[in-house]
Amino acid sequence: KATLKLSENLEKITLPGLKKIYRYYNGEGKFYADAIVLEEEKNIQTIFHPLHLHKQTDVLKLKKEDLMEQVMNSGEIIIINRSVKEISEHVKKRLSLLPDEHKRFENPHIYKIGISKKLSELRNKLIEKVNN
Repeated sequence: KATLKLSENLEKITLPGLKKIYRYYNGEGKFYADAIVLEEEKNIQTIFHPLHLHKQTDVLKLKKEDLMEQVMNSGEIIIINRSVKEISEHVKKRLSLLPDEHKRFENPHIYKIGISKKLSELRNKLIEKVNN
């Protein structure tokens, strides 16, 4: 059952429901945006800024990857244990996919994060239910 934590500050209200996270890539194969969506959602056309829903980004035609990975099943670890060197190489490879404008110290660009319309609607529905 979807629930959320309420606050007078919208930034502190949690996102309800079972979720997954997609990472989208731009045409150059670099990280472009991350999206938080409800677990059953597959092909998202548009992601919305979590706090300013008038800000939106079209992601339907972008390549994506699911960032959620199951690591345990019935209390057992099911992922392959990697060495520190392997982890370091993986992190360096992933960091190289983040565009330079996000990595600079002076005036860095803010990385796009969005939520799906269904997730936004579920959050708003639960807030309205509590307030009535």
